[in-house]
Amino acid sequence: MASARAYCDAAWEPQHRFAFSFVEWPAIELLFLVAAVAVWAVARRGTAGLLLAWRGIVPAALVLLTLTVLAVGCFAVLGTPDGYHGDSGLCPDSNIPPWWPSWLPA
Repeated sequence: MASARAYCDAAWEPQHRFAFSFVEWPAIELLFLVAAVAVWAVARRGTAGLLLAWRGIVPAALVLLTLTVLAVGCFAVLGTPDGYHGDSGLCPDSNIPPWWPSWLPA
């Protein structure tokens, strides 16, 4: 995410860099941790009646799915700040770098 912002020079001034590094990113990490623990706890409770082998697999798969959805959403929202004029001249007005993967939303 930070690479796309730095490449396009969009929302990468010192104050934005500070906010991203010390406010937004730690908040995202905390959100991911809370979501993972909550999904794991709910899934473990819901799989109490399953076979012993599935009690660990189902919650782990649900946690992985949850974290994947959250990560893709964060990349889409924070990676390419739409509407922010980039100064580098390397990116179009959408602030999507040419190397941004097509399968990753922006």
